[in-house]
Amino acid sequence: MPDVCITLPRPHAHQQKILDSNAKIKVLKCGRQSGKSTIAKVSAIKAMLKGGKVLYICHDYGLSKKFYAQLLEVLPAELIESNNASTLSIKLKGLGNIEFYSGHATLAMRGTDNVALMICDEFAFWRDPENSYYNDIQPTLARSNGDTIILSSPFGRNFFWQLWIEASQCTNGEMEAFYFTILDNPFISQEFIERTQRTVPANTWLQEYLALETASEDCIVEADVITRNTIDELATGECVVIGIDLAKSHDYTSITGLNKQGEMVLHHRFQKDWNSTIDFITTLPAHVLKVIDSTGVGDVVFDQLCSKGVQNLVGFKFNSQSKPELIKELILALERNELKFTKTTADELGNYRFHYSSKSGYIKYEGLPFDDTVISLALSNKYRKQVIYNNNFANSFAVF
Repeated sequence: MPDVCITLPRPHAHQQKILDSNAKIKVLKCGRQSGKSTIAKVSAIKAMLKGGKVLYICHDYGLSKKFYAQLLEVLPAELIESNNASTLSIKLKGLGNIEFYSGHATLAMRGTDNVALMICDEFAFWRDPENSYYNDIQPTLARSNGDTIILSSPFGRNFFWQLWIEASQCTNGEMEAFYFTILDNPFISQEFIERTQRTVPANTWLQEYLALETASEDCIVEADVITRNTIDELATGECVVIGIDLAKSHDYTSITGLNKQGEMVLHHRFQKDWNSTIDFITTLPAHVLKVIDSTGVGDVVFDQLCSKGVQNLVGFKFNSQSKPELIKELILALERNELKFTKTTADELGNYRFHYSSKSGYIKYEGLPFDDTVISLALSNKYRKQVIYNNNFANSFAVF
């Protein structure tokens, strides 16, 4: 085969230290936009060019497809013997190959032989990282004495964090720990860094971009954020938007109204049968935008309210994408001191948590024992800034 030129991404100083390391197990605690994908890409290609088999494992199939596509962009076509977009595999002519697996089903890679390098991406977010590490990763590499690169942003102080600590304390050269963040990447502009820090929640900036395990990693906001925005009684002023979270099982129906300053001016919380709940909602101010949970049984309630002539009503459907976005907007508003609320809501916010679901692979938000006032506040907050203040409904709301 004639000489083939491959142009690899230029590593920055922190990346080069990792690429130069001789440790069999490298554990990388790194933030978003810090350049971890470059490390994975360069390491994978070098191992393949030496004739080795590479396994790339990530919790998200979409990220695996993205990494697969990036490799095809870098590898010259004349060097590729075969590639399969369905199984996500690439074989180089007379050289090595790469196969992709899911971090939620590492059992599938058992029995794989001659692995030169295993790349475990976003390891902290795998379904059961500890079990995968001891029962699937280590046995697979033991047969070939292959190398491991474990890289992730942290997710609290779970097994990934424990493994990084172990690597940090290792003195025999078998393991080595590395830590770098978005601030260590010279290819990221200061403008992007400053804009990102302004527009994401504080805990997200610390944990996702600075790769720091926050002390209250499962709380959506710090306690002092809640304290400084709690008011003793409902504020005054015209109500411009109302969020309605409907009761489910033992939960409560919560109705939260905000004025244009983001202060709570209306709040009702009760347990009633559906007919009584519907009748109560019909008494809310007709000219005010009302945002209601229209998921599941809420869809039926929404239709009944419409049939009763309730005006200015918008349905909001919760799913694995819409709920995290809704809560993210709430977190930002809270941290910016844009919302004021009474003690009932403050108490629920203090008990509102997020956690990683091993079943779905997604972050879940929930409050114990209740989250109704949090959700009604979040719904009203989402649409508050979209309200345009005049008396003509057709022109009153930017959402229409």
